[in-house]
Amino acid sequence: MITVSLIPNALTRWLIAAVCCAVLAGCGTSEKEALKELKWSYSDDGVQIQVQADPALNQAKGQPHMLTLVVVQMEDPNGFTALTSNAAKLKTLLLSDSPPQGVLSIKRIFIAPGETRSLKLERVEKAQYIGLAAGYDHLDPARCTRLYRVGVEVDSSGLIIKSRTATPEPLKIELRLGPDGIQESPGSKPQPVEPTKPKAGLVPAPAPATTPASAPVSAPATGSPTSNVTPSDAK
Repeated sequence: MITVSLIPNALTRWLIAAVCCAVLAGCGTSEKEALKELKWSYSDDGVQIQVQADPALNQAKGQPHMLTLVVVQMEDPNGFTALTSNAAKLKTLLLSDSPPQGVLSIKRIFIAPGETRSLKLERVEKAQYIGLAAGYDHLDPARCTRLYRVGVEVDSSGLIIKSRTATPEPLKIELRLGPDGIQESPGSKPQPVEPTKPKAGLVPAPAPATTPASAPVSAPATGSPTSNVTPSDAK
């Protein structure tokens, strides 16, 4: 009789515990809810670029030149496409001293032939896309620009009640600058833009524009032919 009476009690307690666990689990935060609450906050090292420049960087008339590299941060990727759709617009962006319309931040950097450098840049608030524009002599947008999307990481905590939080993760770019254009590199392959959980990766550039290239934009190295970017322009 004692054994028989304990079985129903044990089963009852097990059922109650299972129901409680199910109810508590329902009180957690789902991944979709975490993504809805995602805030594109500021990060002091949210953009990390490993630059490797070819010794024959930005070669023109058989001579290498310094290269102007512009890092653009945006909330909407369409802004970068509009600013780099042809050679004239690309040149304007390379010489901009302040963020154009649709751009949250712009930073100009000069890269020397053969240089290897690690750049850690702040990611400004609301920035979801990072565009790179290089001032190669030919100003061909297909060879001078790249667009990247910032990825998102979803963390979970709790054993029974799962609480999830979504935060932007640092964007790491391996940038190889060849003699006449940006070269593809490991870690910088095109990735699809996901509507729910973005993944870090390279957004493919648009088709080359048919507009004829204008005068070259570059910061000349000592002893090199003069280009369109003068010291006053580069400020």
